[in-house]
Amino acid sequence: MLATFVLASAVAVAPALEPVKVEALPAEQIASGCGCTFYSTPRPVAGKEILRWSQAERGLAAMKLDGEVRTLRLVQEKRLPREREVPRYADRLVLILGDDHYMVEVASSVKRACRPQHASCAGTGYAAAFILRRDGAARRELRGWGECGC
Repeated sequence: MLATFVLASAVAVAPALEPVKVEALPAEQIASGCGCTFYSTPRPVAGKEILRWSQAERGLAAMKLDGEVRTLRLVQEKRLPREREVPRYADRLVLILGDDHYMVEVASSVKRACRPQHASCAGTGYAAAFILRRDGAARRELRGWGECGC
């Protein structure tokens, strides 16, 4: 009985793995075309792209996690209160992306919306919050910006 107690307490104090490390995507991973690019900064900054979700790739996303560019599949997409042709300020887009070891949740809120084909506007801008998880690791939370359009 004593051996069982010692083993159980040794497991309880084992240190958690480090949170997921997020790095900027290499330029070749930033596909052109329709989709969303998310940044680790409060506004779009070249070289700070951390997530590319492409509509052309059937909902697949690229993100550099723990030193490796990973392809994440779309697990769930929600647009709240509903999907609209022209998004409105404060509409929300929630994406859940993952693979066998990682889960990424992106909760974003429209801060800039454009009418389709409006010449001076390039797409919809989102304030974004990211929650990243890896098997057995502490979760990491980040804030950033997203740009969606074609």
